[in-house]
Amino acid sequence: IGPFQVLDDHQILIRQENLEPGPINRLLVQEGILVNQISQQKGSLEEYFTDLLNKTLKSIGGNND
Repeated sequence: IGPFQVLDDHQILIRQENLEPGPINRLLVQEGILVNQISQQKGSLEEYFTDLLNKTLKSIGGNND
C-alpha cells in the first residue's frame, strides 16, 4: 500500500516502519501527526485552513472587516 494509509477524508495514518530514518521522513511523520490532531480538533481540514486563511487575510489587511 505504501507508507500512507487513508482512514477517512482527512485523517492520515503513517506507518513509521515503512519509512527510512531521515529529515524528510521525520517531517512526514510530524505532518501526519499534525493532520490527525487538526482533524480531531477541528472536524475537517477544510474548516481549519479556511479559518487560517481568514485570519491571515485579516492580519495582512489590517483587521478591517
